[in-house]
Amino acid sequence: MRHTVTRILPEAYSRLAAIKDKYPAMSHTALVGEILKEHTALTPFDAIKDVAEGSKAIRITVEQLDELRTQTKGTGCSMIQVLSDKVCKLADKLGV
Repeated sequence: MRHTVTRILPEAYSRLAAIKDKYPAMSHTALVGEILKEHTALTPFDAIKDVAEGSKAIRITVEQLDELRTQTKGTGCSMIQVLSDKVCKLADKLGV
């Protein structure tokens, strides 16, 4: 399994850290897999310019990155924004 990196917004990074603290036994790769299962309702109207500024890097498998690319295509938003939205939705669902 090859890994690469992608980026998420600072708020999502904090929420991801909170999820990891609550579920320390879950592997990072499995957690990213769960995040990618979350639905996103983002549209081109939600797109934010210069979203990469201030973003944080996280590790992701190449397969997960390809899945994220596919999920992002219909939104009109960046992968950073879509992944960040999914992290926040999972964190909300888990109560962290």
